[in-house]
Amino acid sequence: MLFDFGRDDFAPGDFVIYSNGGDDHFGAVEIGVIKRVCDDGCFVAYNLGDTCAKTPFRCLIPIGNGYAVKGLLQRSVQLGRRYDSLSEYCEEW
Repeated sequence: MLFDFGRDDFAPGDFVIYSNGGDDHFGAVEIGVIKRVCDDGCFVAYNLGDTCAKTPFRCLIPIGNGYAVKGLLQRSVQLGRRYDSLSEYCEEW
């Protein structure tokens, strides 16, 4: 499924969803954070390292409640989800 978002819909630090299912369906999705916005897409971090993938706007959906990510992660842990320590894997941008 392709979306109709453009350059003005994204900014560095925004959380996004990447839909890699193709033109006719959602398929699998991944969450990422925008490092840089270009004329034809965004460089998005989808993992905990410093590598970003350039992704076309048509495959990205802005997340409107990105401000809530920390609280949602804490709630997830309260509900029993276990995560590796982020500090071991995160690198400085």
